[in-house]
Amino acid sequence: MIEDRTFLSGQVADIVRISGRQVISWTEKGVIEPHKDSTGTGVRREYDYVNLLEFGLCKALFSMGFSFRTLKVMIAKLKGNSTIRSWVEDFQAYYRKFMEDHLKVMNEFLSDLKNDPTTVNKFRDYYDRLLIKRWEPEKSGGLLIYFWGEHETDLEVKIYPREFDYILNINKIKGDIVNFRSSLVIDIGRIKNEIDQKL
Repeated sequence: MIEDRTFLSGQVADIVRISGRQVISWTEKGVIEPHKDSTGTGVRREYDYVNLLEFGLCKALFSMGFSFRTLKVMIAKLKGNSTIRSWVEDFQAYYRKFMEDHLKVMNEFLSDLKNDPTTVNKFRDYYDRLLIKRWEPEKSGGLLIYFWGEHETDLEVKIYPREFDYILNINKIKGDIVNFRSSLVIDIGRIKNEIDQKL
């Protein structure tokens, strides 16, 4: 399986389309933590598939002008809650969990609409069709969204395993975007697909 493979610095640079210097710099500055670090002379660093995605994300964030300090916080937050690893290792399970949580929220919403049976039936029909579709997503897509609160340390990150227009039509996510001070949306599914094409 691709998730079990490891890669050397030169391979990472080629796959992610960054320079070897960037691979070394981002590693030595602590932005990326290698799967297996160098322990001395003659022992080379090894990076895993999740590291490739982290480098791809760094490349996107760096091109937006984020500092090393901010990059380190953003990657650490993503790595710390194992979001990216869960999304990569079992996309189907990640997708099912996302849809189940989404449907739970919608059912709570529907229970508040008991006095309007026409609206309830329309919603139930729509979400029943979604429930059927959820088992076979077209590809392992995903939108990565960072949410910032009032303070720089108030940072949340989530990967939503659907396409952009679908995600932004979910009221809860719209609410999150409105309620936080600022947010950043990155098409991590696209980053993953570009990396996969190089492997």
